[in-house]
Amino acid sequence: MADPDDAPPAAPRAANVGAVAILVAVLVGLLVWQRPWAGDDPAAAVPDLPTRSDRVVVEQLAALSAAETAADFRRAAGESAASAELADRIWRARTALAVDGIDFRRMSGGTVVDDPDGSTSVVVEVSWGTAEASPLGGTDSATARVRLRFLPTGDERLALTGVQTAGDLMPLWLAGEIDVRGGAGAVAISVDGGGIDAVTEKVEVAREQVERITGSDEPLVVVDPATAELGADLLGRTEAELAPIAGVATRLTGSRPLVLLNPDVFAAMDGRAAQVVVTHEATHAMTGAVGAAVEPWVSEGFADFVALRDDTAPLDVSAGQILEQVRTSGAPASLPSAADFDTGGSGLGAVYEGAWLIFRLIGETAPDASVVEFYTRVRDGADVEQALSDTLGTDLTSLTAAWRDYLTTGAS
Repeated sequence: MADPDDAPPAAPRAANVGAVAILVAVLVGLLVWQRPWAGDDPAAAVPDLPTRSDRVVVEQLAALSAAETAADFRRAAGESAASAELADRIWRARTALAVDGIDFRRMSGGTVVDDPDGSTSVVVEVSWGTAEASPLGGTDSATARVRLRFLPTGDERLALTGVQTAGDLMPLWLAGEIDVRGGAGAVAISVDGGGIDAVTEKVEVAREQVERITGSDEPLVVVDPATAELGADLLGRTEAELAPIAGVATRLTGSRPLVLLNPDVFAAMDGRAAQVVVTHEATHAMTGAVGAAVEPWVSEGFADFVALRDDTAPLDVSAGQILEQVRTSGAPASLPSAADFDTGGSGLGAVYEGAWLIFRLIGETAPDASVVEFYTRVRDGADVEQALSDTLGTDLTSLTAAWRDYLTTGAS
């Protein structure tokens, strides 16, 4: 039998058991405290939607619409850090773009949780106006559908936490953090941190080039989103549709004609190519081509006529694709058609270069005023043949023959 004196003292054992109990309690407490962040079901810690959440949504949308100050707008957005941050961002954007008369109206949603984070989405029709001083141009009313996301806060209230597209073009003032640079008719707008500094200088150069050649004094606005996804949302297109282009002259919801850049393509360009893109699209935006049914070779060729007017690059650089095509297969039999411009892929570059060389040829013998007059008449709906005769004293047959010779000479 063992000697009782060899047994360990009872007190230390009790102390060890107590220490283990304390440790277990602490660990359990940590697990409970961490559950909203580390649990398998994050939504378990989110409060339920308010009773009659649709009515709560309508009331908050009315408060957002009626807000007259940033503080009012923040309160209407809800009591959370995320909603305050989003509300402040939207208020800064609407101030920078001179947006006013905002009205949010619920169309559907807001009654069920439809995201793992415990939030609900609401499709909203939003309308607004812009002052004459807005870089987007003055308008009495613009309208778009957006999807707002609300998170319950546990006090029969909701907090606005996100804005997404809902099938329409995303309003610029709801799209992200807005930075407006420039002035005197040449404005660059970045969204969520696009390359604003480099773009601002190119906007100023582009506006001067277009005004000098065409006489247009229309303001030029260039929008530079941080991502192609954001640019696609603003255009109401998919990223795949935006992928091939560096920039496009268009109208955003409630805007005058402007230029929107695709950062995935534009940011990879050297300074010369980037300037050509901005000036080309600026020509469309500033001369009334956006939305007009203009013969493509006239519209695109004239835009490059302006954009490349000051270019000093060799012809093999500016028109390398079409010249190589001529060396390989001979000059095209006819001027570029609308179907040629609808063709994607690498061949499209040669089509644009061919259209530019038509105007380069014309400009070697005709004054700028006559070239601009020809373009203006076609833009306004005149027949191309008649416009050629009236302004340049030629016809399509003669122009085509001269252009083919011009291409052949350039290729040789």
